Amino acid sequence: MFGFDDLSDETSLGLRLAAVCRQHAELVALGCDGEQWSYEQLAGRAAHIARQLAERGLRPGDRVGLYLERSPELLAAVLACIRTGLCFVPLEPERSLSRLNRAARQVRVRLVLASMPLHRAFAMPVHVLRPGWCAPQGWPEQDDELPACLLLQRDDGTQTQGRVIVRRALALFLQQTCERIEACCGSRWLFTAALDEPTALLDMLGPLWVGGYLEVAPARLQHEPQALAALLRRRPDINTLQGDGPFWRRLLGAGWCGHRGMLALCGDAQLDAALEEQRRRCGFRIELTDPQAGLRCLNPVTTRSYWLASATSAWSLPRISASISSMTCSAASGPKADVHTEPSTAW
Repeated sequence: MFGFDDLSDETSLGLRLAAVCRQHAELVALGCDGEQWSYEQLAGRAAHIARQLAERGLRPGDRVGLYLERSPELLAAVLACIRTGLCFVPLEPERSLSRLNRAARQVRVRLVLASMPLHRAFAMPVHVLRPGWCAPQGWPEQDDELPACLLLQRDDGTQTQGRVIVRRALALFLQQTCERIEACCGSRWLFTAALDEPTALLDMLGPLWVGGYLEVAPARLQHEPQALAALLRRRPDINTLQGDGPFWRRLLGAGWCGHRGMLALCGDAQLDAALEEQRRRCGFRIELTDPQAGLRCLNPVTTRSYWLASATSAWSLPRISASISSMTCSAASGPKADVHTEPSTAW
Protein backbone atom coordinates (compact mmCIF):
# COMPACT_ATOMS: atom_id res chain seq x y z
CA MET A 1 0.00 0.00 0.00
CA PHE A 2 1.11 3.51 -0.69
CA GLY A 3 0.54 6.40 1.69
CA PHE A 4 -2.63 8.45 1.67
CA ASP A 5 -2.78 10.71 -1.39
CA ASP A 6 -3.95 14.27 -0.83
CA LEU A 7 -5.18 14.69 -4.38
CA SER A 8 -6.72 18.08 -3.86
CA ASP A 9 -7.45 20.74 -1.31
CA GLU A 10 -11.14 20.22 -2.08
CA THR A 11 -13.14 18.71 0.76
CA SER A 12 -16.65 19.26 -0.61
CA LEU A 13 -18.24 16.13 -2.05
CA GLY A 14 -18.68 17.07 -5.70
CA LEU A 15 -15.54 19.16 -6.13
CA ARG A 16 -13.37 16.45 -4.59
CA LEU A 17 -14.75 13.72 -6.87
CA ALA A 18 -14.48 16.04 -9.89
CA ALA A 19 -10.83 16.73 -9.02
CA VAL A 20 -10.07 13.01 -8.75
CA CYS A 21 -11.71 12.27 -12.12
CA ARG A 22 -9.77 15.11 -13.72
CA GLN A 23 -6.35 14.34 -12.21
CA HIS A 24 -6.60 10.56 -12.76
CA ALA A 25 -8.41 10.70 -16.11
CA GLU A 26 -6.28 8.03 -17.79
CA LEU A 27 -6.19 5.60 -14.84
CA VAL A 28 -8.60 2.67 -14.67
CA ALA A 29 -11.34 3.44 -12.17
CA LEU A 30 -13.70 0.45 -12.43
CA GLY A 31 -13.74 -3.14 -13.53
CA CYS A 32 -16.66 -5.55 -13.90
CA ASP A 33 -16.82 -8.92 -15.70
CA GLY A 34 -13.71 -8.10 -17.73
CA GLU A 35 -14.92 -4.62 -18.71
CA GLN A 36 -12.87 -1.65 -17.51
CA TRP A 37 -13.63 2.07 -17.38
CA SER A 38 -11.10 4.86 -16.95
CA TYR A 39 -11.85 7.85 -14.72
CA GLU A 40 -12.43 9.88 -17.88
CA GLN A 41 -14.96 7.34 -19.17
CA LEU A 42 -16.69 7.23 -15.77
CA ALA A 43 -16.91 11.03 -15.59
CA GLY A 44 -18.14 11.22 -19.18
CA ARG A 45 -20.87 8.66 -18.59
CA ALA A 46 -21.88 10.44 -15.36
CA ALA A 47 -22.12 13.72 -17.30
CA HIS A 48 -24.39 12.08 -19.88
CA ILE A 49 -26.67 10.64 -17.18
CA ALA A 50 -26.71 14.05 -15.46
CA ARG A 51 -27.97 15.54 -18.72
CA GLN A 52 -30.75 12.93 -18.84
CA LEU A 53 -31.74 13.78 -15.27
CA ALA A 54 -31.88 17.48 -16.12
CA GLU A 55 -34.17 16.68 -19.05
CA ARG A 56 -36.62 15.11 -16.58
CA GLY A 57 -36.95 18.42 -14.76
CA LEU A 58 -35.30 17.33 -11.51
CA ARG A 59 -33.87 19.98 -9.19
CA PRO A 60 -31.14 19.85 -6.52
CA GLY A 61 -32.44 18.04 -3.44
CA ASP A 62 -34.88 15.80 -5.34
CA ARG A 63 -34.66 12.08 -4.58
CA VAL A 64 -33.77 9.59 -7.31
CA GLY A 65 -34.11 5.84 -6.85
CA LEU A 66 -31.31 3.72 -8.34
CA TYR A 67 -32.76 0.37 -9.38
CA LEU A 68 -29.55 -0.83 -11.02
CA GLU A 69 -27.45 -3.96 -10.78
CA ARG A 70 -23.84 -3.70 -9.62
CA SER A 71 -22.07 -2.37 -12.68
CA PRO A 72 -20.06 0.63 -13.87
CA GLU A 73 -23.44 2.10 -14.83
CA LEU A 74 -24.48 2.14 -11.16
CA LEU A 75 -21.36 4.07 -10.16
CA ALA A 76 -21.88 6.51 -13.04
CA ALA A 77 -25.47 7.10 -11.87
CA VAL A 78 -24.28 7.76 -8.30
CA LEU A 79 -21.76 10.32 -9.59
CA ALA A 80 -24.42 11.89 -11.82
CA CYS A 81 -26.66 12.45 -8.79
CA ILE A 82 -23.79 13.94 -6.79
CA ARG A 83 -22.83 16.13 -9.76
CA THR A 84 -26.37 17.55 -10.10
CA GLY A 85 -27.13 17.91 -6.38
CA LEU A 86 -29.70 15.11 -6.34
CA CYS A 87 -30.21 12.67 -3.48
CA PHE A 88 -29.65 9.09 -4.62
CA VAL A 89 -31.67 6.28 -3.00
CA PRO A 90 -30.15 2.82 -3.60
CA LEU A 91 -32.86 0.25 -4.41
CA GLU A 92 -31.35 -3.22 -4.07
CA PRO A 93 -32.62 -5.30 -7.05
CA GLU A 94 -32.56 -8.45 -4.92
CA ARG A 95 -35.31 -7.05 -2.67
CA SER A 96 -39.01 -7.49 -3.32
CA LEU A 97 -40.27 -5.02 -5.94
CA SER A 98 -43.48 -4.43 -4.00
CA ARG A 99 -41.52 -3.41 -0.89
CA LEU A 100 -39.15 -1.25 -2.91
CA ASN A 101 -42.11 0.50 -4.50
CA ARG A 102 -43.72 1.15 -1.12
CA ALA A 103 -40.44 2.43 0.31
CA ALA A 104 -39.84 4.67 -2.71
CA ARG A 105 -43.31 6.22 -2.27
CA GLN A 106 -42.80 6.72 1.46
CA VAL A 107 -39.49 8.55 1.04
CA ARG A 108 -40.85 10.65 -1.85
CA VAL A 109 -38.64 9.39 -4.65
CA ARG A 110 -39.47 11.45 -7.74
CA LEU A 111 -37.84 9.28 -10.39
CA VAL A 112 -36.38 5.76 -10.60
CA LEU A 113 -33.40 5.02 -12.83
CA ALA A 114 -33.31 1.57 -14.40
CA SER A 115 -31.43 -0.24 -17.13
CA MET A 116 -34.57 -1.75 -18.69
CA PRO A 117 -38.31 -0.96 -18.80
CA LEU A 118 -40.24 -1.74 -15.61
CA HIS A 119 -43.93 -1.81 -16.43
CA ARG A 120 -46.00 -0.64 -13.43
CA ALA A 121 -43.31 -1.74 -10.99
CA PHE A 122 -43.05 1.70 -9.35
CA ALA A 123 -45.67 4.33 -8.61
CA MET A 124 -43.36 7.11 -9.83
CA PRO A 125 -41.89 7.52 -13.32
CA VAL A 126 -39.10 5.14 -14.35
CA HIS A 127 -36.36 6.45 -16.61
CA VAL A 128 -34.47 3.84 -18.63
CA LEU A 129 -30.92 5.09 -19.02
CA ARG A 130 -29.92 5.82 -22.59
CA PRO A 131 -26.41 4.92 -23.73
CA GLY A 132 -24.01 7.72 -24.43
CA TRP A 133 -21.08 9.77 -23.22
CA CYS A 134 -20.28 13.46 -23.20
CA ALA A 135 -17.24 15.53 -22.35
CA PRO A 136 -16.82 15.59 -18.54
CA GLN A 137 -16.66 19.34 -18.10
CA GLY A 138 -16.60 21.09 -14.73
CA TRP A 139 -19.07 20.03 -12.08
CA PRO A 140 -21.52 22.72 -10.89
CA GLU A 141 -20.94 23.78 -7.30
CA GLN A 142 -23.71 22.52 -4.99
CA ASP A 143 -24.83 23.46 -1.49
CA ASP A 144 -23.03 21.22 1.03
CA GLU A 145 -26.22 21.01 3.10
CA LEU A 146 -28.19 19.35 0.30
CA PRO A 147 -29.00 15.67 0.87
CA ALA A 148 -26.52 13.36 -0.87
CA CYS A 149 -28.13 9.98 -0.26
CA LEU A 150 -30.94 8.26 1.57
CA LEU A 151 -30.35 4.80 3.00
CA LEU A 152 -33.40 2.56 3.45
CA GLN A 153 -32.36 0.82 6.64
CA ARG A 154 -35.30 -1.44 7.46
CA ASP A 155 -38.71 -2.45 6.16
CA ASP A 156 -41.04 -4.53 8.35
CA GLY A 157 -43.74 -4.80 5.69
CA THR A 158 -45.66 -1.65 6.59
CA GLN A 159 -43.03 0.93 7.59
CA THR A 160 -39.70 1.97 6.12
CA GLN A 161 -36.84 3.32 8.19
CA GLY A 162 -34.46 5.62 6.39
CA ARG A 163 -31.77 8.19 6.98
CA VAL A 164 -30.69 11.10 4.84
CA ILE A 165 -27.00 11.99 4.80
CA VAL A 166 -26.16 15.47 3.56
CA ARG A 167 -23.26 16.12 1.23
CA ARG A 168 -21.03 17.67 3.88
CA ALA A 169 -21.43 14.68 6.21
CA LEU A 170 -20.82 12.12 3.46
CA ALA A 171 -17.62 13.93 2.46
CA LEU A 172 -16.49 13.97 6.08
CA PHE A 173 -17.20 10.26 6.48
CA LEU A 174 -15.23 9.38 3.34
CA GLN A 175 -12.32 11.68 4.21
CA GLN A 176 -11.95 10.43 7.75
CA THR A 177 -12.28 6.76 6.88
CA CYS A 178 -9.88 6.89 3.93
CA GLU A 179 -7.28 8.71 6.01
CA ARG A 180 -7.60 6.24 8.88
CA ILE A 181 -7.20 3.14 6.69
CA GLU A 182 -4.55 4.89 4.55
CA ALA A 183 -6.48 4.41 1.33
CA CYS A 184 -4.75 5.77 -1.77
CA CYS A 185 -4.47 5.50 -5.54
CA GLY A 186 -2.87 2.08 -5.01
CA SER A 187 -5.99 0.77 -3.24
CA ARG A 188 -7.84 -1.88 -5.25
CA TRP A 189 -11.22 -2.61 -3.68
CA LEU A 190 -13.70 -5.40 -4.29
CA PHE A 191 -17.32 -4.23 -4.05
CA THR A 192 -19.64 -6.98 -2.78
CA ALA A 193 -21.99 -5.23 -0.30
CA ALA A 194 -25.75 -5.02 -0.78
CA LEU A 195 -26.69 -1.59 -2.14
CA ASP A 196 -28.91 -0.70 0.82
CA GLU A 197 -26.24 -1.48 3.43
CA PRO A 198 -24.13 1.34 4.93
CA THR A 199 -21.00 -0.58 3.89
CA ALA A 200 -21.95 0.04 0.26
CA LEU A 201 -21.29 3.77 0.62
CA LEU A 202 -17.65 3.12 1.52
CA ASP A 203 -17.30 0.31 -1.03
CA MET A 204 -18.63 2.48 -3.88
CA LEU A 205 -17.14 5.87 -3.07
CA GLY A 206 -14.06 5.11 -0.96
CA PRO A 207 -11.87 4.03 -3.91
CA LEU A 208 -13.07 6.93 -6.07
CA TRP A 209 -12.37 9.39 -3.24
CA VAL A 210 -8.63 8.65 -3.44
CA GLY A 211 -8.19 7.79 -7.11
CA GLY A 212 -8.06 4.03 -6.50
CA TYR A 213 -9.59 1.11 -8.38
CA LEU A 214 -12.93 -0.62 -7.78
CA GLU A 215 -13.75 -4.13 -8.96
CA VAL A 216 -17.53 -4.57 -8.98
CA ALA A 217 -18.50 -8.13 -8.03
CA PRO A 218 -21.86 -9.85 -8.65
CA ALA A 219 -24.28 -9.65 -5.72
CA ARG A 220 -24.38 -13.44 -5.36
CA LEU A 221 -20.76 -13.52 -4.16
CA GLN A 222 -21.91 -12.21 -0.77
CA HIS A 223 -23.59 -15.59 -0.27
CA GLU A 224 -21.19 -17.82 -2.24
CA PRO A 225 -17.96 -17.82 -0.23
CA GLN A 226 -16.37 -20.55 -2.36
CA ALA A 227 -16.82 -18.47 -5.52
CA LEU A 228 -15.58 -15.34 -3.75
CA ALA A 229 -12.49 -17.15 -2.43
CA ALA A 230 -11.78 -18.42 -5.94
CA LEU A 231 -12.07 -14.90 -7.36
CA LEU A 232 -9.63 -13.56 -4.77
CA ARG A 233 -7.14 -16.30 -5.63
CA ARG A 234 -7.38 -15.34 -9.31
CA ARG A 235 -7.03 -11.65 -8.51
CA PRO A 236 -4.11 -11.18 -6.08
CA ASP A 237 -4.07 -7.50 -7.12
CA ILE A 238 -7.24 -6.95 -5.05
CA ASN A 239 -5.90 -5.55 -1.77
CA THR A 240 -8.98 -4.15 0.00
CA LEU A 241 -12.14 -6.03 0.97
CA GLN A 242 -14.92 -5.15 3.41
CA GLY A 243 -17.39 -7.33 5.28
CA ASP A 244 -18.96 -8.00 8.68
CA GLY A 245 -18.03 -10.84 11.04
CA PRO A 246 -20.26 -13.51 9.42
CA PHE A 247 -18.92 -12.51 5.97
CA TRP A 248 -15.31 -13.09 7.07
CA ARG A 249 -16.16 -16.35 8.83
CA ARG A 250 -17.80 -17.68 5.65
CA LEU A 251 -14.80 -16.61 3.57
CA LEU A 252 -12.31 -18.20 5.97
CA GLY A 253 -14.40 -21.36 6.01
CA ALA A 254 -14.16 -21.45 2.20
CA GLY A 255 -10.38 -21.67 2.44
CA TRP A 256 -9.43 -18.04 1.87
CA CYS A 257 -6.02 -17.38 3.42
CA GLY A 258 -5.35 -13.74 2.63
CA HIS A 259 -1.94 -12.42 1.69
CA ARG A 260 0.58 -9.85 2.84
CA GLY A 261 -0.50 -6.41 1.70
CA MET A 262 -4.21 -7.25 1.97
CA LEU A 263 -6.43 -4.87 3.95
CA ALA A 264 -9.41 -6.57 5.58
CA LEU A 265 -12.09 -4.05 6.58
CA CYS A 266 -14.21 -5.62 9.29
CA GLY A 267 -17.54 -3.82 9.58
CA ASP A 268 -18.15 -4.76 13.21
CA ALA A 269 -17.59 -2.98 16.49
CA GLN A 270 -15.13 -5.70 17.63
CA LEU A 271 -12.51 -7.73 15.81
CA ASP A 272 -13.55 -11.21 14.72
CA ALA A 273 -11.31 -13.75 16.50
CA ALA A 274 -11.02 -16.07 13.50
CA LEU A 275 -10.00 -13.18 11.27
CA GLU A 276 -7.39 -12.02 13.78
CA GLU A 277 -5.92 -15.53 13.96
CA GLN A 278 -5.68 -15.66 10.16
CA ARG A 279 -4.03 -12.24 10.15
CA ARG A 280 -1.31 -13.48 12.49
CA ARG A 281 -0.64 -16.42 10.18
CA CYS A 282 -0.59 -14.54 6.87
CA GLY A 283 0.44 -11.01 7.81
CA PHE A 284 -2.39 -9.01 6.26
CA ARG A 285 -3.82 -5.90 7.87
CA ILE A 286 -7.21 -5.45 9.58
CA GLU A 287 -9.16 -2.26 10.25
CA LEU A 288 -12.52 -1.97 12.00
CA THR A 289 -14.78 0.18 9.83
CA ASP A 290 -18.24 -0.29 11.37
CA PRO A 291 -20.11 2.12 9.02
CA GLN A 292 -23.05 2.44 11.39
CA ALA A 293 -20.69 3.71 14.09
CA GLY A 294 -18.92 5.94 11.58
CA LEU A 295 -22.17 7.59 10.59
CA ARG A 296 -23.24 7.84 14.22
CA CYS A 297 -20.07 9.84 14.84
CA LEU A 298 -21.69 12.44 12.62
CA ASN A 299 -24.97 12.24 14.50
CA PRO A 300 -24.99 12.28 18.32
CA VAL A 301 -28.71 11.41 18.41
CA THR A 302 -28.45 7.61 18.24
CA THR A 303 -31.18 6.32 20.51
CA ARG A 304 -34.24 7.36 18.54
CA SER A 305 -35.79 5.34 15.71
CA TYR A 306 -37.14 7.33 12.79
CA TRP A 307 -39.92 5.82 10.72
CA LEU A 308 -41.61 6.87 7.51
CA ALA A 309 -44.96 5.30 8.18
CA SER A 310 -47.59 7.07 6.09
CA ALA A 311 -48.54 10.37 4.52
CA THR A 312 -50.09 11.45 7.80
CA SER A 313 -47.24 10.34 10.04
CA ALA A 314 -46.03 12.82 12.63
CA TRP A 315 -42.47 11.45 12.46
CA SER A 316 -39.74 13.26 10.61
CA LEU A 317 -36.83 12.07 8.52
CA PRO A 318 -33.43 12.94 10.00
CA ARG A 319 -30.79 14.71 7.97
CA ILE A 320 -27.23 14.20 9.16
CA SER A 321 -24.80 17.06 8.73
CA ALA A 322 -21.42 17.81 10.22
CA SER A 323 -18.68 20.38 10.02
CA ILE A 324 -15.78 19.46 7.75
CA SER A 325 -13.56 21.49 10.07
CA SER A 326 -14.10 18.85 12.77
CA MET A 327 -11.98 16.06 11.38
CA THR A 328 -11.54 13.87 14.47
CA CYS A 329 -13.69 10.85 15.17
CA SER A 330 -13.04 7.88 17.45
CA ALA A 331 -14.96 4.95 18.84
CA ALA A 332 -15.63 6.90 21.99
CA SER A 333 -16.66 10.24 20.56
CA GLY A 334 -17.10 12.06 17.29
CA PRO A 335 -17.45 15.58 15.95
CA LYS A 336 -20.52 17.51 16.93
CA ALA A 337 -23.17 17.60 14.26
CA ASP A 338 -26.50 19.21 13.61
CA VAL A 339 -29.50 17.03 12.92
CA HIS A 340 -32.13 18.69 10.77
CA THR A 341 -35.59 17.24 10.29
CA GLU A 342 -37.99 17.48 7.40
CA PRO A 343 -41.77 17.39 7.94
CA SER A 344 -43.49 14.28 6.63
CA THR A 345 -45.96 15.95 4.31
CA ALA A 346 -48.42 14.23 1.98
CA TRP A 347 -46.96 12.84 -1.23
